[in-house]
Amino acid sequence: MSIEWDNATLEQIFSIMSLVTLVGWVILLFLPRGWWISRVVPALIVPCLVAAAYTVLLASGMLAGGMDGDFNSLAGVRALFSSDRALLAGWLHYLAFDLVVGTIVARQADEMGMNRILQAPFLFLTLMFGPAGFLAFQLVRGGATPFARQG
Repeated sequence: MSIEWDNATLEQIFSIMSLVTLVGWVILLFLPRGWWISRVVPALIVPCLVAAAYTVLLASGMLAGGMDGDFNSLAGVRALFSSDRALLAGWLHYLAFDLVVGTIVARQADEMGMNRILQAPFLFLTLMFGPAGFLAFQLVRGGATPFARQG
Protein backbone atom coordinates (compact mmCIF):
# COMPACT_ATOMS: atom_id res chain seq x y z
CA MET A 1 0.00 0.00 0.00
CA SER A 2 1.39 3.38 -0.91
CA ILE A 3 0.34 6.83 0.20
CA GLU A 4 -0.35 9.39 -2.48
CA TRP A 5 0.87 12.87 -1.59
CA ASP A 6 -0.52 15.86 -3.44
CA ASN A 7 1.33 19.17 -3.43
CA ALA A 8 -1.15 20.80 -1.06
CA THR A 9 -0.58 18.07 1.53
CA LEU A 10 3.19 18.33 1.17
CA GLU A 11 2.95 22.13 1.56
CA GLN A 12 0.86 21.66 4.72
CA ILE A 13 3.41 19.24 6.16
CA PHE A 14 6.20 21.67 5.26
CA SER A 15 4.43 24.58 6.97
CA ILE A 16 3.44 22.65 10.08
CA MET A 17 6.82 21.02 10.64
CA SER A 18 8.68 24.27 9.97
CA LEU A 19 6.49 26.05 12.51
CA VAL A 20 6.85 23.26 15.09
CA THR A 21 10.60 23.38 14.68
CA LEU A 22 10.66 27.16 14.97
CA VAL A 23 8.75 26.85 18.26
CA GLY A 24 11.47 24.46 19.44
CA TRP A 25 14.14 27.04 18.55
CA VAL A 26 12.24 29.83 20.33
CA ILE A 27 11.93 27.66 23.44
CA LEU A 28 15.63 26.81 23.24
CA LEU A 29 16.65 30.44 22.98
CA PHE A 30 14.24 32.18 25.33
CA LEU A 31 12.94 29.89 28.07
CA PRO A 32 15.02 29.24 31.18
CA ARG A 33 16.78 25.91 30.74
CA GLY A 34 15.98 24.86 34.28
CA TRP A 35 12.43 24.24 33.13
CA TRP A 36 11.61 20.72 31.97
CA ILE A 37 9.94 22.09 28.84
CA SER A 38 13.00 24.02 27.70
CA ARG A 39 15.22 20.97 28.04
CA VAL A 40 13.00 18.20 26.68
CA VAL A 41 10.88 19.93 24.02
CA PRO A 42 13.69 21.22 21.76
CA ALA A 43 16.03 18.31 22.46
CA LEU A 44 13.63 15.40 22.13
CA ILE A 45 9.94 16.05 21.53
CA VAL A 46 10.18 18.42 18.54
CA PRO A 47 12.94 16.45 16.77
CA CYS A 48 10.96 13.24 17.30
CA LEU A 49 7.80 14.79 15.81
CA VAL A 50 9.76 15.98 12.79
CA ALA A 51 11.53 12.62 12.56
CA ALA A 52 8.17 10.83 12.57
CA ALA A 53 6.95 12.94 9.64
CA TYR A 54 10.29 12.34 7.88
CA THR A 55 10.00 8.59 8.43
CA VAL A 56 6.46 8.45 7.03
CA LEU A 57 7.51 10.41 3.94
CA LEU A 58 10.60 8.29 3.46
CA ALA A 59 8.81 4.99 3.96
CA SER A 60 5.94 5.99 1.68
CA GLY A 61 8.42 6.91 -1.04
CA MET A 62 10.29 3.65 -0.72
CA LEU A 63 7.12 1.56 -0.64
CA ALA A 64 5.74 3.36 -3.67
CA GLY A 65 8.99 2.88 -5.53
CA GLY A 66 9.10 6.64 -6.02
CA MET A 67 12.66 7.17 -4.84
CA ASP A 68 15.15 7.15 -7.66
CA GLY A 69 18.83 7.78 -7.21
CA ASP A 70 21.50 6.77 -4.73
CA PHE A 71 24.22 8.14 -2.46
CA ASN A 72 27.10 7.10 -4.71
CA SER A 73 27.38 10.31 -6.74
CA LEU A 74 26.16 13.87 -6.83
CA ALA A 75 23.89 12.96 -9.75
CA GLY A 76 22.49 10.09 -7.67
CA VAL A 77 21.73 12.40 -4.75
CA ARG A 78 20.14 14.92 -7.14
CA ALA A 79 17.89 12.14 -8.42
CA LEU A 80 16.92 11.27 -4.84
CA PHE A 81 15.60 14.80 -4.35
CA SER A 82 13.80 15.02 -7.71
CA SER A 83 10.34 14.55 -6.18
CA ASP A 84 8.65 17.01 -3.84
CA ARG A 85 8.09 14.22 -1.31
CA ALA A 86 11.79 13.37 -1.21
CA LEU A 87 12.74 17.06 -1.10
CA LEU A 88 10.40 17.58 1.86
CA ALA A 89 11.86 14.52 3.60
CA GLY A 90 15.33 16.02 3.13
CA TRP A 91 14.13 19.33 4.57
CA LEU A 92 12.66 17.58 7.61
CA HIS A 93 15.98 15.78 8.07
CA TYR A 94 17.70 19.18 8.26
CA LEU A 95 15.09 20.60 10.63
CA ALA A 96 15.36 17.71 13.08
CA PHE A 97 19.12 17.42 13.16
CA ASP A 98 19.85 21.13 13.22
CA LEU A 99 17.63 21.49 16.28
CA VAL A 100 19.36 18.55 17.97
CA VAL A 101 22.73 20.16 17.24
CA GLY A 102 21.39 23.49 18.51
CA THR A 103 20.47 21.86 21.83
CA ILE A 104 24.00 20.45 22.10
CA VAL A 105 25.46 23.92 21.46
CA ALA A 106 23.09 25.50 24.01
CA ARG A 107 23.88 22.93 26.70
CA GLN A 108 27.60 23.27 26.19
CA ALA A 109 27.31 27.06 26.25
CA ASP A 110 25.30 26.83 29.48
CA GLU A 111 27.95 24.59 31.01
CA MET A 112 30.56 27.21 30.09
CA GLY A 113 28.48 29.91 31.74
CA MET A 114 27.85 31.72 28.44
CA ASN A 115 24.78 33.96 28.65
CA ARG A 116 21.91 33.74 26.17
CA ILE A 117 22.85 36.93 24.33
CA LEU A 118 26.25 35.46 23.48
CA GLN A 119 24.69 32.09 22.61
CA ALA A 120 22.17 33.65 20.21
CA PRO A 121 24.54 34.13 17.23
CA PHE A 122 25.72 30.51 17.44
CA LEU A 123 22.16 29.22 17.73
CA PHE A 124 21.06 31.42 14.83
CA LEU A 125 23.96 30.15 12.69
CA THR A 126 23.02 26.59 13.63
CA LEU A 127 19.35 27.23 12.77
CA MET A 128 20.21 28.73 9.40
CA PHE A 129 23.40 26.93 8.41
CA GLY A 130 23.62 23.85 10.69
CA PRO A 131 27.21 22.70 10.60
CA ALA A 132 28.59 26.26 10.28
CA GLY A 133 26.98 27.24 13.59
CA PHE A 134 28.24 24.10 15.27
CA LEU A 135 31.75 24.70 13.94
CA ALA A 136 31.77 28.36 14.96
CA PHE A 137 30.74 27.45 18.50
CA GLN A 138 33.30 24.64 18.74
CA LEU A 139 36.06 27.00 17.57
CA VAL A 140 35.07 29.60 20.19
CA ARG A 141 34.71 26.86 22.78
CA GLY A 142 38.32 25.90 22.23
CA GLY A 143 38.04 22.72 20.22
CA ALA A 144 37.30 20.45 23.17
CA THR A 145 35.52 17.19 22.44
CA PRO A 146 32.05 18.29 21.33
CA PHE A 147 30.11 15.91 23.55
CA ALA A 148 32.31 16.06 26.64
CA ARG A 149 30.95 17.71 29.75
CA GLN A 150 32.89 20.69 30.95
CA GLY A 151 34.35 20.13 34.41
